[in-house]
Amino acid sequence: MKVKLLICNALLLWAIGASAQNGIPREDTSLVAKQYQATISRQGRMAGMEAYEMLAAKYKIPHDQTSQVLMLLVNREKEKVARNYMYPKNLRRRVAEKQKIDSIYRDKLFEILIPYNEIAGEYMGLALLAADLLHYTDKQHAVLKGKAMDIARRLYANPRLNTGDEEMNILRNTLNEEQLDTLLDCKNAGVATRQMNQGWARLREAGLAEELDSVKDCTRAYLFYLKQHKIMDLHRGNATVRNRLLQDMNRHKPPVVRLLDGLDRSAKIKSEETKKIGRDFVW
Repeated sequence: MKVKLLICNALLLWAIGASAQNGIPREDTSLVAKQYQATISRQGRMAGMEAYEMLAAKYKIPHDQTSQVLMLLVNREKEKVARNYMYPKNLRRRVAEKQKIDSIYRDKLFEILIPYNEIAGEYMGLALLAADLLHYTDKQHAVLKGKAMDIARRLYANPRLNTGDEEMNILRNTLNEEQLDTLLDCKNAGVATRQMNQGWARLREAGLAEELDSVKDCTRAYLFYLKQHKIMDLHRGNATVRNRLLQDMNRHKPPVVRLLDGLDRSAKIKSEETKKIGRDFVW
């Protein structure tokens, strides 16, 4: 219901001209806009609402910017509809104009959506979302926004592009050590927590958790997993350093992780024995 109200409010603002600065340029389209105003308004509104629904199905849209996103989409579609009347007999010009409009509005939408989605790769959106937490300088924030937009454009053109190493290099060169460490804590806290919880559940099921401290030992396991993921992020472009650091960590595994390794080895041995029995039976 709240989203629907926001949509209605946004359309009302648009209808009375609250976002005229993003509409059809008067110097180019004033005659067309005047002659076909009702049609452009109706078709643009309908197409914009449809575009919003498609965008919302694909991306996370922050609630406090729902109206802005909708207005951008309605105005984008209004401008494209106007080109149908500006160049009714020139298909090539009409398509070129609409492509230009899409490109302009895409950047405006990316600027809103990047912090909440992986439009600009694995790290850049999170880095922008964490701006208040990490207290960036104006220069740091400007650099991150510019780099994120550049990556978003390239990923839009080629979704298979792998930008992970490039993103990490940007963060290394832009953030200080404390900021980067905190950012990677935020990125990996969820997966480390899931690993800890799943591991503890396995130990309880196997009857191996009785002699462990559920708080102390789970915390140690969480910190171990968190550090693992941070190493894999920080050194994703350098396998030699990454593997050396992970091997060093494996020499000092906490009790929960050591017990889980034992369960994995037992399960592997049992699986191999089952396969061997099966092969022997066949022969």
